[in-house]
Amino acid sequence: MNRSLLLITGLAVFTVATAQASIIQFNAIGTDNIASGFSEQPGLVIDTNDPAANFFRIHFIDGGPDEFIRQVTFNLATQDPDAIFDPSDNDPNADLNGGGRGFGPFIGALTSGIDSADVTFSLNAAGGVSSLLTVFFADNSFNVGDTFSFGIDIDRLDGPDSLSHQAGGLLGARSVGIEAQLANSCESQVNGFFSQDSRNRSSQQFEICAPTRATSTPIPAPASLVLLVVGLLGFGFLHKRQVHRLD
Repeated sequence: MNRSLLLITGLAVFTVATAQASIIQFNAIGTDNIASGFSEQPGLVIDTNDPAANFFRIHFIDGGPDEFIRQVTFNLATQDPDAIFDPSDNDPNADLNGGGRGFGPFIGALTSGIDSADVTFSLNAAGGVSSLLTVFFADNSFNVGDTFSFGIDIDRLDGPDSLSHQAGGLLGARSVGIEAQLANSCESQVNGFFSQDSRNRSSQQFEICAPTRATSTPIPAPASLVLLVVGLLGFGFLHKRQVHRLD
């Protein structure tokens, strides 16, 4: 006599451990990085909705509840050592910083969740020009869900004659570098480069921390289940002996 018996010996509980990924999106968007009609007049009011004032855009998309961005640095000299950020020197009749007609840095209207008083630029009207620009944020000011946009003039990217029309796509074509420093994250610093999406747009996205992973933990079968299995086995053995005697 053939019988089949389903034997359950144990259980496994699957759990999912999710690391809180930090996601920061960088964009450079526009056809130029000097606002139309800008003249470097001191005290000139800038239209913060102008595309040039929102050329650079940083979105802190996701992260831990206590994370914040401390600073971000852009490096134009990856392929072009003579490329410079050229801030306005607030004088339309003189070239005080050696960069010619400059622009910015100005904070754009697309900024959300960040107070302008909590932002400091390494380049300004009182300084010179540089291939490096660092934007500093006060502690706990640039948090998850916030967006920061700004504009500043760029010269000599892609050659010494490139003094205007530095479209957004050029930053990716010339591999402009990005460094971000964070607080209360699994990594305190990340680095990368812009990638060209189109003629007028470049982007980079940092995804920091480990991905989601699944684990399983075996759990022994309860004693009552073990007793039930033993009982069924014993019943099957006795029944088999009775069948043999009848034969």
